[in-house]
Amino acid sequence: MVNLRSIREKLSWQGVVFAALFLTAAVIFAGFYLPARKKAGELEEQLSQLVQNEQLLLGIVEQIPQLEAGQRQIEDRLLTSAKYIPSQYDLPEVLEGLRTLSTYYGLDIASLDHVPVKSEQGSETGIIPLVMAVQGSEKVFAYLLHIQEVLPSLKVTQVGLGYIGRGLFHLELTADLQVFMLDHAPATGLELAKLTREDLVDLPVQAFGLPFEIISQYLGRQVQVLGIVDFQSQRSALVSKEGKQYWLRAGDRLGEAAVREISSNGVYLDIDGVDLKLTIGG
Repeated sequence: MVNLRSIREKLSWQGVVFAALFLTAAVIFAGFYLPARKKAGELEEQLSQLVQNEQLLLGIVEQIPQLEAGQRQIEDRLLTSAKYIPSQYDLPEVLEGLRTLSTYYGLDIASLDHVPVKSEQGSETGIIPLVMAVQGSEKVFAYLLHIQEVLPSLKVTQVGLGYIGRGLFHLELTADLQVFMLDHAPATGLELAKLTREDLVDLPVQAFGLPFEIISQYLGRQVQVLGIVDFQSQRSALVSKEGKQYWLRAGDRLGEAAVREISSNGVYLDIDGVDLKLTIGG
């Protein structure tokens, strides 16, 4: 066994004091410094997070004027659109607006029909299917574009466009008119957008072809060249059509056709871009 007495003799009071101070420092280090250092790290991390949050907040505050301006623009657009979106009670005004616009473009509405409004129970919106046929010049396509501008809630579902001769086109369309479902008729009627311009669309006749019933009028023996006469540098043709006889020169018209040229043995016709030659006796 270790001799305790010898150990006591070797220890001095300075050593005892040093050991006590060392132990005290270790206790302070373990009990106070380390937790304080850990706490300081947590506080530093929280402070860094607060700084980031502050920067984000400052960025949001700087964007508030822009966000408010954007909100006002959206609200203005919604108010403007609401003026032009009809309710089920505005259908007569919508139909009258379509007729008025066709007159503006110089077109004729051949037919304009609709079916009763379709809406699910409790829904705030409904659909009124429309069927329409329009005839007129190449402005029919511009008319189609503009009715969608005047009626933003009109969704065109099907379009048929054909050429019927003499520079006239036939437009057929089906569309769904989306409407607000109201319990009572509104105090003010629907306000349709006013148009003061015509955005014309070029529709080349050659792209559509010609109905055969028009060309067939000049086939067979329905139109005959009876004779060709040259007189004073002028050439004329005697043509029979549907039992009637006509003297024609280049530039004259024969029904749907224009006389393009008269040769020594026949007449060349232009039927809306379709060339046709009629020979004597043919």
